[in-house]
Amino acid sequence: MALTPFRVVLGRDAERELARLGSRPSGMLTVKLGAVAAQRPGPGLFAVGVAGNVAACESLSSRELVLVYAVLSVDGIERSLFGPELHRLFRRLGIRRVVHR
Repeated sequence: MALTPFRVVLGRDAERELARLGSRPSGMLTVKLGAVAAQRPGPGLFAVGVAGNVAACESLSSRELVLVYAVLSVDGIERSLFGPELHRLFRRLGIRRVVHR
């Protein structure tokens, strides 16, 4: 017997940000969210990312839901973490990944 996928529910902000992405990135993220929901993830917080965008999610397995709280661009996250000056420097130098050990 096949299990039904969890339902994906977008928060108001996530819905607005998803609409701003444009049809292709929005569609890619929607498909990926559907694939994650089909896996019926265990309870907890997680991120779903495609094409430079990340959705901040929570699985509520008792309600069979995947809640999407926010959709963020990776560039926006990097700017917030490093500040605009370092972000521009990383981009200019072609640095794609920063690792802390």
